[in-house]
Amino acid sequence: MEPGGIAVPHRAVTLAAAVRLSDLLPDQPIAFAEAALPYLRSIFDWHGGLFDVRLRVENPPVDALLSEGAPAEVLDFNGDLQTQQSTTTRLVITRPGLVDGVLTWLNLWCLPDEEPLDALRMQTNWATIYLPLFDRPWPVEPGNVLELTFAANLSDDRVHPDYQLRAVLHTADGQQHRGSLVSPHHGGAFRSHAIYWHLFPTG
Repeated sequence: MEPGGIAVPHRAVTLAAAVRLSDLLPDQPIAFAEAALPYLRSIFDWHGGLFDVRLRVENPPVDALLSEGAPAEVLDFNGDLQTQQSTTTRLVITRPGLVDGVLTWLNLWCLPDEEPLDALRMQTNWATIYLPLFDRPWPVEPGNVLELTFAANLSDDRVHPDYQLRAVLHTADGQQHRGSLVSPHHGGAFRSHAIYWHLFPTG
């Protein structure tokens, strides 16, 4: 880049909010879209085996979120770009419901003084990704807290990120429910959470 050059986009922030997967798919089966199956097979063929792919949810309803979105990963392309980072944030539950994971989506600033693109609330080509944390949904009330640690490191291809999530759900009765997810860009575990047993049944 020439001295004084500006990278576009300027900044990318991944936000996370507490959700239950079935609330993101109202009146729809929890299954892969038929059009996605050839792409899914090509991913497995390319990487030489089955693994727990990240789960894109098309056009999730905003009112399914159980908390506000909070930054989980920040990439400053015109500043100190950190490809290895770990963020711990508190997702405060804002309405009663059941939680089994988080929904993540991108806010993208093309230029520093422009409004960001919001992949959750705008039509963009950026995916909204559901990440499971618990093998069963836990009931929550307003004021409960999901403490989320979101760590990112470059995968072995030195390009794409691997993610590790740890969560502790604090409820009003003093209970704590712990969840986690290891989500490499490729490879790794297969059927590590209940949702993957549902999506990839035996046989």
